[in-house]
Amino acid sequence: MPVSIEASDLLSGIGYAHLQIREANSGQSASTGLFWGYNDIGTGTSTDPFKNHFTLSEYAASGDWSLTDIWLYDKAGNSISFYNSELSAFLIASGSNGTVVISNPNEDVSDPDPQAIRLITSTTDDATGRALITLELEIDEQNAGFSHGWVYLDKTGGGGSFKTYIEQSNLISGTLHGSSGIYRISALAPEGYSDGDWEISWFELWDQAGNHISRSEEHTSELQSQFRI
Repeated sequence: MPVSIEASDLLSGIGYAHLQIREANSGQSASTGLFWGYNDIGTGTSTDPFKNHFTLSEYAASGDWSLTDIWLYDKAGNSISFYNSELSAFLIASGSNGTVVISNPNEDVSDPDPQAIRLITSTTDDATGRALITLELEIDEQNAGFSHGWVYLDKTGGGGSFKTYIEQSNLISGTLHGSSGIYRISALAPEGYSDGDWEISWFELWDQAGNHISRSEEHTSELQSQFRI
């Protein structure tokens, strides 16, 4: 999806821009950046605006995709941003088009569906002496395919927390686009952690279309509730 900007800075010059778009009903979003001097993207005038593009998933939602945020920085580090009512006023005043309508027969607007989170092992890492936690997540994501996520772990009653990242390379069974893809991740407890009961307190998952789900321990039955390290 192409995008162009007319902008100028009379002293240090325009250095960088960041733009974000969002489809309101699904919540899917995409962003792009423009780095001046990195490649030939234009001069910023009305006849030669700065140009780049947004890259959307092949499973992107149908609907109105609209600009939600614009940041502009000059080469001295000064910046200006537009969002919410300020962005709307700017688009109207400048006669800019901030919305494009997309129709995609392959759209995926369903969130990843976690089936289970299982504690596999809780051992001591030989190199660091810290607890090493191994988890498996079973995820149903049959359209766009799984992308990435985070799992958060807290000490029961307070006193510590850490998180671990999950990505496509953690797949050990099934497929990224399957109904029962199984992902295995390992995480080291933080330095200075204390022994005792820990729990998975939160997780967040994204698919390749940008659909996102987050769940806390209080609101889901998919979580392994508690373990000891």
